[in-house]
Amino acid sequence: MIQFLLMAILILIGYVIGFLNYRKIISIINNFLFFVTVPILIFLSILGLQNVEEFLIMLLISLIHILTMLLGTYYISRTILSNRIDRITMTIAISMPNTAYLAIPLSLIIFGKSSPVIPYMTAFNLFLPPLLLYLSLTLGSSSGNRLLLRPVPHIATFIIAITIKILIGQFVIPIALSEIVNYMNYLSFIVLGGQLALVSTKDISNAKRVILLASIAKYIISPITALTLFSITTLYRDISREYLDGYILQSIMPPAINVIVISEVYRLNSKLSTLLLVVMTPISIVLSILLKFI
Repeated sequence: MIQFLLMAILILIGYVIGFLNYRKIISIINNFLFFVTVPILIFLSILGLQNVEEFLIMLLISLIHILTMLLGTYYISRTILSNRIDRITMTIAISMPNTAYLAIPLSLIIFGKSSPVIPYMTAFNLFLPPLLLYLSLTLGSSSGNRLLLRPVPHIATFIIAITIKILIGQFVIPIALSEIVNYMNYLSFIVLGGQLALVSTKDISNAKRVILLASIAKYIISPITALTLFSITTLYRDISREYLDGYILQSIMPPAINVIVISEVYRLNSKLSTLLLVVMTPISIVLSILLKFI
């Protein structure tokens, strides 16, 4: 109950900061989480793994899920969006979920640990560079090359941690250190609250059809696809329940905050990406909390 109260307070603080247009504060917190907290979390989570092979299998099916949703959403978007830029915007928003800033603190609240969502978050960061390279080649942007470098700290941390884990084997993570890093991730809710202040009810009303289609893709097609991929995998190898829980949680996460940055850099529809993020974030939080009681 305390975690839910803390989440609500931090979202409210973020909303007030965003409403007062103190975007610099949000930006500082965002960069701290992205370049400091998340890499540390990846490192500690991998070192604490009991089964590296199981982690890598989940990493692979997470990559497949992202690719499947990318291709599927683009095909679905053609039914109501005639503009190619809008279709690409919606596709990226749905297929690139908020795997870190929202999924990690929610995993801590719901499951008591962040490890269930780490494979998908790592897959997201592995998938991001080739996606950005594709956008750079097809749409073009002078800033796109710099954006390509953003996942580098996460990928480098993943490679280093996996290497150390294979060489050393079992590694005991101090409980106090894990707790500190976990609570640092709660700052993510301030960033999310800041995003909620960016969209008006009029914007939502004008995009009802797009929001409905995006919701069907995110909250029906995405978890069904994830369950299907997981079920096929378990025909050949047993996977622990905690990874299934984290996998499903990630499948219903709203668009990543990075999607807004991508939209601005590649001249996509940044208003649409922001709208989808703002509308879907509260829905994802509610659905995620319901998972706790399933």
